[in-house]
Amino acid sequence: MNKIIRECGCGIVATCEDELELFAPDVSQPYGRKNKCHACRKKQRRKNGLMSAYGITLEEYTKILITQEGKCKLCLTTKPGGKGVFHVDHNHNTGHIRGLLCHGCNTGLGLFGDSADRLKAAAYYLEENGSYGND
Repeated sequence: MNKIIRECGCGIVATCEDELELFAPDVSQPYGRKNKCHACRKKQRRKNGLMSAYGITLEEYTKILITQEGKCKLCLTTKPGGKGVFHVDHNHNTGHIRGLLCHGCNTGLGLFGDSADRLKAAAYYLEENGSYGND
């Protein structure tokens, strides 16, 4: 039986140096790798990011996504775009979470300064001057 030189809590193991690529790099650790695989590190970073930025857990994020049936709250796409996860849309003054948006909708709102008046003006502009959307 091969000696385990790295093991992640999810069950992934490395028994030789070639398998160490499954684990996150860390030069301060033995074999230059952490005891967490890439997927677990990514999930941990996501958890930490959600908590520090929005004060919610990954479980709360998942509940919001389930409530939205896995879709962007604005355009209803099931494809988040960007880095592959839906963005937490929130009021920048109060911190109140409004919903989860795809990359395009989140960016669009941000470019319009989260202003309903500016978005209405843009919609009016497109209605008056022609749009090529899915109207």
